[in-house]
Amino acid sequence: MEKHTESEMELLKNIQKEIIFLKEAVIQIRDEMKTYPPENRIEKAVIKDVEEAQARIHARKAHVDYDPEEDILSVSTGEKVNDTIEFDQFVIDFTLGDKIVGIEIQDASLYLKKILEIAVDKKSLENVKAAKFSVIQQKEFAFIKVVMLLPVEGAKTEERTIMATAPLAQAAA
Repeated sequence: MEKHTESEMELLKNIQKEIIFLKEAVIQIRDEMKTYPPENRIEKAVIKDVEEAQARIHARKAHVDYDPEEDILSVSTGEKVNDTIEFDQFVIDFTLGDKIVGIEIQDASLYLKKILEIAVDKKSLENVKAAKFSVIQQKEFAFIKVVMLLPVEGAKTEERTIMATAPLAQAAA
């Protein structure tokens, strides 16, 4: 049985809370749907989309690697990469079956400092120990979420979430 650090356990608890929130949202939508007439198909389609998104957002433990010389943060599931696409400051990794299995953030310290609005330096990024990787992948776009334990302000470690929406159809063109 795999042992987890206290930080990893806290990360897992937060992910479990997110899953519970999604399940509660689906239940609430289902309850609200009972008030609509059966011929109203749009609401049924919304419920189906939420349920599919919930199934796809399963967070996986991720490998984190940081190259301080190039300032590139890589987060991946460890699955074999067959292809990549680049957009803005990101490189998205795909398997042979076009499943997203990783993301690289170029100029990571500058980008994270900007979006997280905290002091993120290269030393902090070198010390990231745990992360979770989630993807909701559609035909034309993907929503990628990375939750990591990031050392900030000396020895203090905080959970930080990075989210990106990748325009897959445009990037592949």
